[in-house]
Amino acid sequence: MSANIYWRPDTQARNNFDVGAPSDFIDSIREAFGELPVKLNSKDVPTLKGMASVKSLWRNDNPYKEIIETIEKVGEIEIWAEW
Repeated sequence: MSANIYWRPDTQARNNFDVGAPSDFIDSIREAFGELPVKLNSKDVPTLKGMASVKSLWRNDNPYKEIIETIEKVGEIEIWAEW
């Protein structure tokens, strides 16, 4: 079953990341940051940069790079999945 991965700043409507392998993405986020939903901010960027450097799963788009860019634009975000 596929899942959609969403994010939002605390005060705005949800947006989604285009994640090609949602189950793998969810597992990696859980391992790095705990159970979803999870709030991420600038202190989490070094971990996300390490995760972004693994390219075997992310041939074209890299969701971790998108998360880093989003945090740099809006600050803290919340990430969750919906099935």
